Amino acid sequence: MRFFILVISTLFYFHFAQAKATFAEKHVYPFTKNVTDQTSLILLGAGATSVLLAKPYDDPMRDAWKNNQRMNKDQSNIGDLLGSGGAGVLIVGAQYFFDDDSDHWVSHGRALVWGTISVYTLKVAFGRSRPGNSDSHHSFPSGHTTTASVTATSLTYEYGWKAAVLAYPLAVFTGLSRLADDAHWTSDIVGGAFLGFIIARANDYSTSEIEKSSHASVFYPVIEPDQLGLGWVYLF
Repeated sequence: MRFFILVISTLFYFHFAQAKATFAEKHVYPFTKNVTDQTSLILLGAGATSVLLAKPYDDPMRDAWKNNQRMNKDQSNIGDLLGSGGAGVLIVGAQYFFDDDSDHWVSHGRALVWGTISVYTLKVAFGRSRPGNSDSHHSFPSGHTTTASVTATSLTYEYGWKAAVLAYPLAVFTGLSRLADDAHWTSDIVGGAFLGFIIARANDYSTSEIEKSSHASVFYPVIEPDQLGLGWVYLF
């Protein structure tokens, strides 16, 4: 992940080396404004509520997946790859070379960087232990799910519903793969899905607020011991 962020940061450096606006004016101040606006705060509240509602299912869901594995190792490895950041960086690279609108790769890449910073900050702050006997205390939120959600949301803002149809199911698949690997609790995944959406939305500067309101929705896994589903929060 650190290597991928270094790649994106290098692209930013060369792209904005000649820019008149300072780095903070372009990539920090607008983000902090957007991530604390009314819509982001509502989404944050919805996310926190969803995490609390999912928390009682943490142990039952873990037991259900251990006793009746729904995803084999090869499949979960694909989810691990999708959420590692590598897929997102490859897409950013493709946008850089093949998309004439530079705002697309910039907002996507910036969202991946801010998403990584946010994830590691929250992991340290919460210090939640992972399932099993792992010595890791960086369980909440799921970084893989956050990264996949960032990419799915960024692509949806940039290319519309056609991108969402493919990107969001892959993001949900990534979250479920973390359950299959026994690497996260259910509530970690729900939290990561919301965090990724909030971060990606806050990093999209080129979309008007009217257009953003039409995209103010987030998909997240609905996971119970006897069923799997897809939740959708829509703000209007």
